[in-house]
Amino acid sequence: MEICWNLTHCCPFSCKICMVNPINVSDDNKLAVQSKLQKSGMCLTFDDKTRILKDIASNFDKIKIDFAGGDPLLFKENLEIIEMASNYFGPENIEVSTTGYCIEEGMLDSLVGRISKLDFTLDTVFPKMESARGDRYSQININAIKLSIKKGMPVTVSTVLKKDNMNKENLKEISEFLIANKVSNWFLLRFRPLGRGVNHKSLEPSEEEYKKALDYCFSLKQKDGPKIGIHHTFYELMGIMSRNESCKVGSKLTILSDGTVISCCWAFNDRGRPLNDMFVLGKLPETKFREILNSKKLEEIKKIPACRVDYFVNKRDVMSH
Repeated sequence: MEICWNLTHCCPFSCKICMVNPINVSDDNKLAVQSKLQKSGMCLTFDDKTRILKDIASNFDKIKIDFAGGDPLLFKENLEIIEMASNYFGPENIEVSTTGYCIEEGMLDSLVGRISKLDFTLDTVFPKMESARGDRYSQININAIKLSIKKGMPVTVSTVLKKDNMNKENLKEISEFLIANKVSNWFLLRFRPLGRGVNHKSLEPSEEEYKKALDYCFSLKQKDGPKIGIHHTFYELMGIMSRNESCKVGSKLTILSDGTVISCCWAFNDRGRPLNDMFVLGKLPETKFREILNSKKLEEIKKIPACRVDYFVNKRDVMSH
């Protein structure tokens, strides 16, 4: 079992293709915005997060948790939650997905030894190509990756493959940057017209374009370079296994910033809410984590013989497969 836990609905960026549609904040207003979100129920309070963590720990001695957002490192209380999780489950089972905005030496000092790795997104090393995220995004991440590696923090870099960044020049530059900076893992993701991405369907490549880009990325692999991983929907494309077989729905749950639990970390509509009620399993801390794991709804969605998000994206009747 794995959990992706979005600790906040706040983010210092306004990426056009973000799945969760967070609220853009600055250093000046982030505390006020977070407080307002917590009072409205859109974000969990520190006490609620603590209760949830204790509830999870009562069910598992070891469980992998990826803390994400928004950007989970924006708030001190989230660092306390991350540290508590590390104490419960061991640093080797805790990772943090971040925008890079908060990464500086003091932050890294508080994280080294408490988590297994940081995960950054880097779609290009050319700022002018960063149309989906903004001019500063790639440079901030480049600087954060370099500093993290320098401080001894293991790093994974994810790249969302889109029509605007799949040219060979860009992919080669990303690969060379990762090799030069001794990044351990490069994860290649599919762009899906979900979340804010529904308004940018023109960025979605064809299957043939994806195959060419993936083949090229693997051709760049070097013995001392990062291990390359791919999103499960690419497995079929690369002849590994069918997309339906590779779907991990139910084995990796996602906790949203308000405590809602969904069965797939990709199942978001254009408002950053669950794509459909079939993905919603319950709400923490009101519902106990064990009840969610034992729910009939989770068992039923596991039985659907297809990628569940594919069904909603492609309007397929999964029950007919």
